[in-house]
Amino acid sequence: MTSLVTTMKQTVKREDIDFVWIGAPTYIHKEMVIEAAKAGKHILCEKSCALTYCDCLEMLAAANKTGVVH
Repeated sequence: MTSLVTTMKQTVKREDIDFVWIGAPTYIHKEMVIEAAKAGKHILCEKSCALTYCDCLEMLAAANKTGVVH
């Protein structure tokens, strides 16, 4: 069975996708947001954004580094 994160990694590689909406369980938001940011996709992540404040900062840093909207 393919995991949500594996499917996300495959999805964000597609050229025809500019934006992702992350509505997965909170514990995998960070990994998914960072993957989407690395791929240059704009991100809408449902709340709770992450499990910890530090995770939120890492997610924000990844978005800021690549210039995507998060």
